[in-house]
Amino acid sequence: MSKLTLTERLTINSNNAERNEPTSSYGQMSDYVPLGFNDIIDVSSHNGHINWEVVKNYISGVILRLGYGDDISSQDDKEWLYNISEVERLGIPWGAYLYSYAKSTLSAQSEARHAIRLLQGHHPSLPIYFDSEEKGTESVARKNYGVFKEMLNHAGYEVDIYASESWYNSHLKGEGIAKWIAKYGKNNGQKNNKPNVADSWLWQYTSNGSVNGIKGRVDMNTIVGVNPVPYVQPTNNNRPVEATPSKIDIYYSVFANGKWLPEVKNTTDYAGIQNVPIKGIKMRVTNGSIKYRVHLKGRGWLPYVTGCDANDKRNGFAGTLTNDIDAIEAYYSTPSDYTLHYGYKSVIYQVSTLKTDGYYTKQIDNSKKNGMDGYAGWLGKSIDCVKMYIG
Repeated sequence: MSKLTLTERLTINSNNAERNEPTSSYGQMSDYVPLGFNDIIDVSSHNGHINWEVVKNYISGVILRLGYGDDISSQDDKEWLYNISEVERLGIPWGAYLYSYAKSTLSAQSEARHAIRLLQGHHPSLPIYFDSEEKGTESVARKNYGVFKEMLNHAGYEVDIYASESWYNSHLKGEGIAKWIAKYGKNNGQKNNKPNVADSWLWQYTSNGSVNGIKGRVDMNTIVGVNPVPYVQPTNNNRPVEATPSKIDIYYSVFANGKWLPEVKNTTDYAGIQNVPIKGIKMRVTNGSIKYRVHLKGRGWLPYVTGCDANDKRNGFAGTLTNDIDAIEAYYSTPSDYTLHYGYKSVIYQVSTLKTDGYYTKQIDNSKKNGMDGYAGWLGKSIDCVKMYIG
């Protein structure tokens, strides 16, 4: 595929399309402003169910809303699946945006996963935009944009910023190369003063537009610059790269009744024998790493170990194989390539003790938040069963 600028790709589309002066069937035409050759619309579920067969004749391109916030399906834009299927079917150049609520790196990673999930299998010809405007996110806007951009670039998508002129200049200045900047002025439908932002590519100049096939007012944007960097081509035959497999398994085994018991995977079963004390434990993960240690009943904590080998008495398992264990502490480290797609994970584990019914509450890594102790167990009570997973 030849390396065309964003403007060149849209120009080709505009020249190939038959353009007619729009006469809106919704509202009075004097209330709205028609599109021009360099105009692109942006839409979401707020624009209702769009007739793209009609709209295609009046636009150079479109930016679709993916959704908003964390990677939760209920926060997908309700018209996304319909809109993307139609614009791809009709060959309309498109990009997309996700509205950010992120106030932390973890939330920004979740928002990136949200975008990647919805973009899988699709091939935008315009950038994916990080919509930064939510009050309360000012101090983390720059960092969160970087997190979002890195994860989507890794998946093969071009990323840039959507923000108002004042927001950008206050919180994101210097970021982006094909920025989408909002500046309405009086919001009277006219193209008033352009944004004073270097390397702006798209200017959202009004929310008071009209396009045949869309009921009500439409956000309108016009091209004000040329993107100097070619579109980031996804790898794997022009398809986005496959994400790292999301499932991480943990395998673990305990020493009880004088022997190592069969290895258990995740929570498909539990490790141990009811009412028989555990005297050793070993564990391993399929991605990342895990460190763990045990507390010996009446004695204290042993050093951390990281291996999983019954023959390695120094680092292959935790425990003495002769003393009862009354607490287990474990901590999972997520590999960096995995966090790009799925964020950080933890080991989640529970234990039961001799002559008690059921398990104690879940422990997440060695956290002491929300009433957790930093370990699983009850000091002074011997553990007999364990179950764990990565989540």
